[in-house]
Amino acid sequence: MSNAIPTVRCRAAVGSTRCHLDPASDPMSMWRSKPKTRFRRLVVRHPTPDTAAVSASEIEEGILHILEISELRKVGIWSDAGGMRAFDLQCPHMGADLSEGWIDDDTRLHCPWHGYLFSPRDGSLTSNPNVGPMRVARERSPEFDPELAPRCRLRMLPLDRVGDDLHIRVRP
Repeated sequence: MSNAIPTVRCRAAVGSTRCHLDPASDPMSMWRSKPKTRFRRLVVRHPTPDTAAVSASEIEEGILHILEISELRKVGIWSDAGGMRAFDLQCPHMGADLSEGWIDDDTRLHCPWHGYLFSPRDGSLTSNPNVGPMRVARERSPEFDPELAPRCRLRMLPLDRVGDDLHIRVRP
């Protein structure tokens, strides 16, 4: 891989059309150096059409457990000292399959498409990759409002413990 400074086109620039990025703050670096993914796929049982179940004894702390509900739908279960939570593994920004992303050392779930970062603890958006470009756009255009940035979060799902099973309500 080349150590050259990456360049990007600046859409709003007048005159010069090239911006130089510091390689240390390269927003694309997360795709080049994807850390080890801490995911585990589990076999899902469907006790009812609206509920998926897995054995609670299979859930380990600090690993995102992936349940394949259908060909197009996956659910994640996260466990840590704060308890167990379940959520849809579809990015609320543009619908990316978050099971193809990764969990970083700061326990953030990375979207593989656009780099949004979510907390598996509560589904909140922890980092929006558009903040930097929006800051530049605001400087170039006083009409641009960075407060209109998406404030999305993961869809959390009800999770109940029934004996040794965890039941996740997969339909509202």
